[in-house]
Amino acid sequence: DLVQAVPIAGRLRLRIAEALRQTGVLGEGTTISGGLSQLMPMDVSSNEALKRADDALYQAKRAGRNCIISQ
Repeated sequence: DLVQAVPIAGRLRLRIAEALRQTGVLGEGTTISGGLSQLMPMDVSSNEALKRADDALYQAKRAGRNCIISQ
């Protein structure tokens, strides 16, 4: 669920950024943002959860980037 997924995604974000910096793929100011969602009982299809995750990603970017937002 999202309660468990958000801290895992945050740690993953930090580890990916560090690994990419160490290899020289990303510069020092590069950030990684993410959006998370989960399937809800009222969802008719998985596309609804994907739409919420996409909305959360753009919310993370508007919030200053370099963060994980869940919906």
